[in-house]
Amino acid sequence: MKLINLKINEIAQKTTAPVTKQFVENIQKNGIIQPIVVKKEKNGKYKVIVGSRRLQAFIKLKKDTIPAIVIENDEIQTDEAHLILSENFARKNNLVKEAEAIKKLTEAGYSHQEIAKMFGISKTKVTRTLQITKVIPEIIAMYNKGKVTPSALPLIAQLPEEEQKKLIVNEKITYKKAQEVVKSRKNDTYSGIIEKAIENIDPIEQSTANTSKLQEVESMLKEIMKTADEKTTQKIIKIIAEIQEIKEETK
Repeated sequence: MKLINLKINEIAQKTTAPVTKQFVENIQKNGIIQPIVVKKEKNGKYKVIVGSRRLQAFIKLKKDTIPAIVIENDEIQTDEAHLILSENFARKNNLVKEAEAIKKLTEAGYSHQEIAKMFGISKTKVTRTLQITKVIPEIIAMYNKGKVTPSALPLIAQLPEEEQKKLIVNEKITYKKAQEVVKSRKNDTYSGIIEKAIENIDPIEQSTANTSKLQEVESMLKEIMKTADEKTTQKIIKIIAEIQEIKEETK
């Protein structure tokens, strides 16, 4: 993948994509933030993969060249992935299709950074969207029927498969519902960690308490506090206070 100033007369098929006068004027005033994406054909000409409207605007402005990212990979599936992403990012369309398209691009050898640059989005968005491929087919089917909100998908993707299956019984899965399940699971995990922490500071072991171990437990609990609910936070505060007392006694 490389960025070049491509001569418009080297593009094999001139696009007829409709563009508004406002779009053309905006390009004339500000240029393009995001280069078009092209692939070099066997005849030496270039095929537009992403950016037909931008190209049409440049043609209307009688430009000779246009910034373009040249794709070396010639797999048709990769081309399809580019087209899907281009349409989805422009129209804010289907998160599942975006995720599948990004997965195809990563399988074709593109890094998250390269994909982000290609479509003018953040690397974080690429990574988060890719996580949606971990959502089970049953929930994807619900999403396609409008029974799962787009904002819920990234949260659902954080859950193990068994936890995701439990959500299927819901008539509709909203962001709030998914958030409740994720938070509940985190709290269950926190409870297990807290119980282990308590074992490490059992009063019976106070006389031989290891200061460095206590410090490790304390740091871990403070990290949990950043995202824990109020009930869990209060429990952690009490444990940390006990740790402080033990540390004082073992000095």
